[in-house]
Amino acid sequence: MQDPTSQSTAEQRIWTILAEIDDPEMPISIVDLGIIERVEVSGGKARIFVTPTFTGCPALQMIDEQIVQSVGALPEVHAVEIEHIFDPPWRADRITPAGRERLRAHGVTVPGSKFVQLNRARDEAVACPFCNSQDTRLDSPFGPTRCRMIYYCTACRNSFEHIKAI
Repeated sequence: MQDPTSQSTAEQRIWTILAEIDDPEMPISIVDLGIIERVEVSGGKARIFVTPTFTGCPALQMIDEQIVQSVGALPEVHAVEIEHIFDPPWRADRITPAGRERLRAHGVTVPGSKFVQLNRARDEAVACPFCNSQDTRLDSPFGPTRCRMIYYCTACRNSFEHIKAI
């Protein structure tokens, strides 16, 4: 991912605007989610490179529309172009520490450096975001979106979502 601090003023302003756009499916900005690969500005044209969390993500069109609307409102931007990048694919380790904390505060956990693989998930403990207990179990590999699954904490008896490792 591109380092926004090494960019021109226009590119830095775009990064600031992108950081204010939340993912429509989760309480996290698209920058903290790690889907913004890079930003390029040339001659009033802004090119935003986006790495979707999943191919065919239904929220992608909404994200693109929010980017075009928000970035296009800048006086120095006359056109906004979005390019989707699928190689390399998005991974959960692209989520920033601030993004991980924001998700945890909303009851969504994120794989750490040692990813929980879907086929091994039943054997791996995921700490509960509510009580921090490791006494959890996979309840369903299918969550409300393609990128999440549901866990259950037997200690506090809460269900919570866990982002799938890719």
